[in-house]
Amino acid sequence: MATISNANAAKITKMNRAAQNVAMGTLIQTLQTAQSSADSSASAVSTLESEMTAAEIQLDTSASAISTLESEMTAAEIQLDTSASAITTLEGQVITTGSLTVTAAMTNASLVTVETGLGLITGWHLETYTSSGSALLGAYVENSSGSLLVQAVGTVPGGYSGSFGLNDDDRYYWIAW
Repeated sequence: MATISNANAAKITKMNRAAQNVAMGTLIQTLQTAQSSADSSASAVSTLESEMTAAEIQLDTSASAISTLESEMTAAEIQLDTSASAITTLEGQVITTGSLTVTAAMTNASLVTVETGLGLITGWHLETYTSSGSALLGAYVENSSGSLLVQAVGTVPGGYSGSFGLNDDDRYYWIAW
């Protein structure tokens, strides 16, 4: 067994006398409670740190998702621009069809205008039939700002010859593009 020096023995004796007036059990309980509270606080700090890490990961994921959505929106805007451009290009290439029956009022004119609804006509085909269904040949057709102008032969400049006239109940069937 180890021996205690006289100096240490004197110190221990003084400590015991000083401790007589202190409730040693209460002091020990207070120390234990403080230790337990410190342990709980450390655990709470550890939990908060874990939650912060999870929140940071979620923020990183959200930022990545936002970046992806921004890229997708840009791609969609480019696609819309491309579609609008394609529509503009195709507007002049639309095919439309129709028919027109000549009325008595039209026979007094030298020109019948067939409205196609197109802004620009790049080509057309027109067939003319009499009221009995016989095909008529020799119509002079001119393209003018989205309309087809069917002219009676005697009114066509430049010496165009033929026997075409504008008659009541004649029918014009047309395709324009």
